[in-house]
Amino acid sequence: DGDDDSTWFIVYCYDPSTDTWTSLPPLPVRWFSLGQVNGKLVAVGGVENDRSASNKVYTYDERAKRWKQTIPAMPTARDSPGTLSFQSALVVAGGYIGAVIHKHTDTVEIFKPDTAQWYKTDPLPTPCHGLSLTIIGNTCYALGGVGDVFTCLNQAHSASVDDLLRNAVPAHQSSSSDTHQSAWKRIADTPTYHPTAAVLAGNLLAIGGFKTSKGGAAMKEVYVYSPSADSWI
Repeated sequence: DGDDDSTWFIVYCYDPSTDTWTSLPPLPVRWFSLGQVNGKLVAVGGVENDRSASNKVYTYDERAKRWKQTIPAMPTARDSPGTLSFQSALVVAGGYIGAVIHKHTDTVEIFKPDTAQWYKTDPLPTPCHGLSLTIIGNTCYALGGVGDVFTCLNQAHSASVDDLLRNAVPAHQSSSSDTHQSAWKRIADTPTYHPTAAVLAGNLLAIGGFKTSKGGAAMKEVYVYSPSADSWI
């Protein structure tokens, strides 16, 4: 995207029936993340033209061919968060709060369409942005990301989505007195730093990433996680 603050980002849509890509209308933010709510594509967070972090959520109206703000803004403004869609809930984790204060967040928030409200749940163990979330069955996995001083991470965590939902409270409500155990559990670190999470045949994959925490060479390896051995192969 370059450094031009006037850049409007475009999402490309792939049609397997015609094997073609088409561009959707541009968004007024960059460094957003994509998810879905009730079968509709949503763009979450991002960076505004003034370089501030965005808390907006845009829903793509396929009939009108435009983006609309039909979902309430997130309680936490952030760009490049991890996103995960589970049933009708949208999970948003981590993110970069903004270039002005150079800070990451560990906040995890959940939007529930049935109540049209945002909830907060157990925070990530490590504040970061650009982490990759995926789900297998009822387990959410969070891999990699970029942490403070822009260090690439190879940490991996898992959490039961049921636990995340069970521990969720309305975003405006304080939960400081809650002493429940966090739903997030540390699993074996990924062999590469800042990989992409994916699922194949029910297996968790860590794809690519960087060789070191400082970045370095981009990697092409693909690793599969063995839950029984808590290791990557």
